[in-house]
This record gives sequence, C-alpha cells and structure tokens, in this order.
Amino acid sequence: MYLGNPATLLHRLITMLLVVLIGGVALSLSVLTDFVGRDSFTLQDQPERERPR
Repeated sequence: MYLGNPATLLHRLITMLLVVLIGGVALSLSVLTDFVGRDSFTLQDQPERERPR
C-alpha cells in the first residue's frame, strides 16, 4: 500500500465522510424520534393520570 496514492486517500476520505454522515443522521433520527415519542407520551399520560385522582 502506497500512502501517497491520491485515489486511495480520496476513497478513504469519502468512505469516512459517508460513515460519519450516515451515523450522524441515524443518531439524530433516533434522538428525534425518542424525544417526540417521549413528548407525546407525557402529553397523553398526564390527563389520564390526573382524571381518576
């Protein structure tokens, strides 16, 4: 392996960028869905908990 090969460096850079991009999108999507799910759950659960008491 020749480290100075521009094609190999470019390929490695592109793959690293793709992995980081996909990982960041997946992480933000999971955090967003978790936050939205928690928010809707608290909105739905609070009136149900307060009514019987």
